Amino acid sequence: AERCTHRGGSLSKGTLADGVVTCPRHGARFDVRTGKNVGSPRILLVKGRADDLRSYAVQVEGDDVLVDLG
Repeated sequence: AERCTHRGGSLSKGTLADGVVTCPRHGARFDVRTGKNVGSPRILLVKGRADDLRSYAVQVEGDDVLVDLG
C-alpha cells in the first residue's frame, strides 16, 4: 500500500530499514513483508493507532515482478 492507514502519509516517501517502513508524517511503522503495524505514531499530540496495511504476494521472474492482486 502507498498510503499510511493512520493519516494517509505517503509511505514511498518514508524510510525503510530492516524490512520496516516508517511513515514520514507521524512515524507509524509497518513490516513490508506482511503489512502489519509494528509501531504506533510517535508524536505525543497525535492519538490513535494505524491499522495493518494490505499486502500482496509477489514473485520475481527474470526482470519481471509479478504481483498477485487476488
